[in-house]
Amino acid sequence: MMRGNSSIRLFFTFLFFSLWLSSCTIQEVEFKELKNIRMIKFSKELIEAEVTAIIKNPNWFGFRVRDNDLDLYMNNNRVGKARLARGFRVEGNSEKTYTFKVKAIPEVDNILGNALSMITGMGSKKNSMGIKGDLKVTVLGFSTKYKVNLTEYIN
Repeated sequence: MMRGNSSIRLFFTFLFFSLWLSSCTIQEVEFKELKNIRMIKFSKELIEAEVTAIIKNPNWFGFRVRDNDLDLYMNNNRVGKARLARGFRVEGNSEKTYTFKVKAIPEVDNILGNALSMITGMGSKKNSMGIKGDLKVTVLGFSTKYKVNLTEYIN
């Protein structure tokens, strides 16, 4: 008999939280600025970079960035797929600077042409590096994706 009561209680608790969460207005998280990209490793097998970005989360809850589907760009040309080395947590009601590592396996055809254009163009034009795609975040056990499109110019 007790088992039935606890199942009903659990059902109503779940129903209450589901309705409460669905009635909340979730404001969009903003990836405001790419402050810095520092190259750690740059070879034909692996590109590893440390990225510093300002992220604004206007929501009362924080979230964990766990996975991503990002493309790495050099001078607006796709170089390869990028992955987060490790997930990180973004605090609620905040606009903070976060630093995270990104690893990419370059597509050889794209990386060689872009590297040559960067080397030959140093001083004559601004070179850029950027990341574009989706970040998968987890909030209270639910996953969602946020679009990212950040570029930094390097001299």
